Amino acid sequence: METKRINCWVVITILLLSSYWAIFFYIKSKDIDKSSVQIVQIPYKINNWQGKDVTWNQEEKERIFRILQTDKILLRTYKRPNDDNILLYIVCSKKRISFHPPEYCYEGSGAELSKKEIINIPIKNGTLLVNKMVLQKTESKELVVVWYMVDKQMYASYYRQQLNLILNALKGRSSRGMMVRISAYISGNDQERTLDGLKTFIGSLVPYLLE
Repeated sequence: METKRINCWVVITILLLSSYWAIFFYIKSKDIDKSSVQIVQIPYKINNWQGKDVTWNQEEKERIFRILQTDKILLRTYKRPNDDNILLYIVCSKKRISFHPPEYCYEGSGAELSKKEIINIPIKNGTLLVNKMVLQKTESKELVVVWYMVDKQMYASYYRQQLNLILNALKGRSSRGMMVRISAYISGNDQERTLDGLKTFIGSLVPYLLE
């Protein structure tokens, strides 16, 4: 009897592993080429912020594509009068490989992640859960806010985004994933002032992400 029970668990384990790899290869087979997803359209002027694209040379573009497997990337600075620059970075893709947990983005950059937490940011008709990180560099600190999307759904959790991309793929639905990262250097070590600026900008940005 005991032997039969062990054999039963062995069979179940094999079936579960087989299902995992079947799902993995099914989703990989659904990966698309770089031209089949549209980058989100964000205006250069958002309320009293004025935007300017960050230019990359060809070598930088090729390196980014090798890492993220998508060329649908928006990198732009925004500035309003009497305030510091805000950097907006958006990655759009239907490939799960194009996205990473928020802290991974800074590995090897020379920055030290000194603090990470989940916070609520007020937006129209509700609140948005995001990852807030403080990065310590040699002579400066950077405040970073990151969240993820699947179509019009927004998540603080990278893993929740990945799960929903998988489930949609299994249902045969074509979904666009996004990572939205907004950052600014902490001026005068006043983190609250810098965060207030990011919150105001995010409140104005979100409606364009949901169009």
